[in-house]
Amino acid sequence: MSARAIVVVGLVLAGCAGRWAEVRDRETRDAESYRDLKLHLEVQATRLTPEVAAARVEALCADRRCTADERQKRVAASRAHSERQARFVLVVYTREPAWNDLDRPDSRWRVFLEADGQRRAPDEIRKIKRRRFVYERLFPTLDGFREVYEAHFPGAAASTESLVVTGELGSVTLTWDAR
Repeated sequence: MSARAIVVVGLVLAGCAGRWAEVRDRETRDAESYRDLKLHLEVQATRLTPEVAAARVEALCADRRCTADERQKRVAASRAHSERQARFVLVVYTREPAWNDLDRPDSRWRVFLEADGQRRAPDEIRKIKRRRFVYERLFPTLDGFREVYEAHFPGAAASTESLVVTGELGSVTLTWDAR
């Protein structure tokens, strides 16, 4: 590969990563809950709007060197999924690792989405175990002390939404307002 081709590929990859970081940061909120001067819960949530979902796929396709056709199909599928459901990636820290159990049916935390005057329970909260390294690359705050989850809620995203994580140990509310 010529030096010119390497520079072009590098610029394309940097552009995809830069776009991903920009849209991710615009749709990311974080909050902390303290009790007795101790941090019990920290949540960083990224709303996967169709634009964010597409940018995430573009960044991953750049890493994987997908063909233009593969990229187009993956972007379209991810956008469509985000148009049907309100989706979030949550990076969660709890003071005790055993407390970080959002995906369990008997979790000490309740997670719900308030949108359009209604409270929606999640269709699914899934702890990311396989391919966690992909999320570590996309979400730089994810480290060995935090867990990452994907949460899916019924119905399309609303213009104003509040994601609530609450329990006996604390509570956080993360809000996205209409632009």
